[in-house]
Order: sequence, then C-alpha cells, then structure tokens
Amino acid sequence: YGMDLENWMGCMKDEIADRKLSDIVIPGTHDSGTYCITRHSKRTELIVDLKCLNGVVSCVGGPWAKSQNHSIAEQLNIGVRYIDLRVLLESDTNTMYLVHSFQAGELFKELERVREFVESQPSEIVILDMNHIYRCNETDISDALKRIEEMFGDKIVYTTP
Repeated sequence: YGMDLENWMGCMKDEIADRKLSDIVIPGTHDSGTYCITRHSKRTELIVDLKCLNGVVSCVGGPWAKSQNHSIAEQLNIGVRYIDLRVLLESDTNTMYLVHSFQAGELFKELERVREFVESQPSEIVILDMNHIYRCNETDISDALKRIEEMFGDKIVYTTP
C-alpha cells in the first residue's frame, strides 16, 4: 500500500487533522477478540438452549463463532482502528472474557495489547466498542470502567451516542 499501516493516521495527519472522526473511514473488525476460538472453546450460556445439538455446536459452532484470524495486536498493526468487543463476566472466576457464544480471551489481557499499541503509536486513535455486555451488573461495569481508565489514563475519551 505504500503506507505504514501501524501509523496510517499519523501518515495522513495533514489530510485528516481538520476532519471530524465521523468523516474519516475507519477500518474495523467485527467480534475482534474471537481469533482464539476453537471447537474446544468453552461454550457460554448464550447457547445453552442448543444442548440437543451438543456435538454439532462444538464442531460447527466454534469455527462459526470465530470471526477473526488475527489477534487484536495484529489487527492494530495492519491498520484496524475500530475494535468490536463483546464481553461476558464468568461468575466462577469473576473474570471478564471476550465472547461470541464461545469464550475467547480475557478482556483485560486484550486491552493491555491495545494499551501497548496506543503507547507505541501516539498519533493513532483506536475506537473500542463494547456494546454487548453479558452477565454484568452496574457495579461490575463501573469496576471495569475504572480499571480501563487506570490502564489508559489520559488517552481515553468517552463519547455519547
């Protein structure tokens, strides 16, 4: 492409600096954290109603639920700047996981990769969209937001719809 994809916003700063973010085409991925889902991944209760198809769900469902082949860090390195994260709180371990019917990686481990990227590429803007949040109450969400704020510090910006 003739452009440093890890730093494409920085490379295009003269072209995009005066535009609203909504006027810039932002490459993004759907279910960005599902790259590690396999047929052996833990099924969530989001598909518990399919118990009668137990073997089929494991064999077909895992690969079906995997929307990405690249890790979030790799996606960022190839230019993705919109990250779609679906989150589920695993009550047994009180850990937040990325999900798409099957459990993927831990939310905060993946967010650490995003934080590392943003630190190394200060001219880049990464949009984190967490619009599907399962089994979390207001306290869980508030605690997660505090932790995210601690991770990203002054690099985080909130928007309202």
